[in-house]
Amino acid sequence: MRRDHSAVIEVIQETSSEGDDAIKTNEAKNMPLLVYVSREKRPSHPHHFKAGALNVLLRVSGVISNSPYILGLDCDMYCNDASSAWQAMCFHLDPKISPSLAFVQFPHKFHNISTNDIYDSQLRSIFTVRKNSRTNFTLIN
Repeated sequence: MRRDHSAVIEVIQETSSEGDDAIKTNEAKNMPLLVYVSREKRPSHPHHFKAGALNVLLRVSGVISNSPYILGLDCDMYCNDASSAWQAMCFHLDPKISPSLAFVQFPHKFHNISTNDIYDSQLRSIFTVRKNSRTNFTLIN
């Protein structure tokens, strides 16, 4: 991983196809504009802040695509459900929710966090399975 570099903006997938090739035309219809963005990183400046990365992403989107929807992925995150982006879009396209919705974020579970972490970055309460049981007609959680 490079820790000393200028900002990188690379268009990976254009939305318009060049030529009459049916495959390119089909890909252009199904694949949106895809841009790789990496902020400038210098050893003398801290850069481990997501808000700064999201600000850069919004600025780049405003110049390149001005898209109403942006999908941000971190390099240290993984997704086990291929329909996650579709599920997030359902929230944005729902007319009852959409006017008051700014973004959809799925929880991120960090591994190997100190047991003294006061922010509970492991999100134990979200990722813990709790079963209800009945004992003497009292519900115990």
